[in-house]
Amino acid sequence: MDVRRTKRLWGYPIDLLFIFGFWFVYSLAQDQPTALAVLLPTVFPFWLALSIGWLLSRQGRRTLHLEDALTVWATTLIGGLVLRNLGGEATAMRLIVVTTIILSFTLLGWRLIGFLILHTRARSTSA
Repeated sequence: MDVRRTKRLWGYPIDLLFIFGFWFVYSLAQDQPTALAVLLPTVFPFWLALSIGWLLSRQGRRTLHLEDALTVWATTLIGGLVLRNLGGEATAMRLIVVTTIILSFTLLGWRLIGFLILHTRARSTSA
């Protein structure tokens, strides 16, 4: 299987896993129920925003490129917070700060690690 195709295949589920994981941990920290039925309405705005970000970034054709990574991250962050607010959920400043930090580390972090691994491999095979 082509490496580029594999990156496309796994990028979206990785992002989705981080979003669900973040909200699960956030719910635990806030002493809120963590059942999927309760968590899903909270996660949905970010899931929708993530999906839009992936569409805007050409469906992940260049998952590890900075431009596409920033598109997915910014769309997920801003879109998720806006959709959450439009849905009637409170969006306190603390939530905005925590969400920004966590989504930065997760959605951008795994891409940076993947890029560095592939870049190192390419350098070692060409040397």
